[in-house]
Amino acid sequence: LSLHDALPISASRERLARGAATVPVIGFDDSPAAAAVGLTSVAQPLREAAVSCVRLLTDTLGDTTSDRATARHVLLPPRLVVRESG
Repeated sequence: LSLHDALPISASRERLARGAATVPVIGFDDSPAAAAVGLTSVAQPLREAAVSCVRLLTDTLGDTTSDRATARHVLLPPRLVVRESG
């Protein structure tokens, strides 16, 4: 599992070039490059994250009753996009 898609794409190409056995790899971000090479990747809900950020920001800016922002946590479930590499 990688923190982004570029590293496992590169590692897979290197292993294939050396004739190494196939090793399942998973990327993170579900980039167009991951789809193009068949890399299994974790997709983040980017639209939902943006909407949540704007909502939290506007709620914080609109709160005139407090001098400090209240810490809030939003958990957005990722989605595993299974392709040939996984």
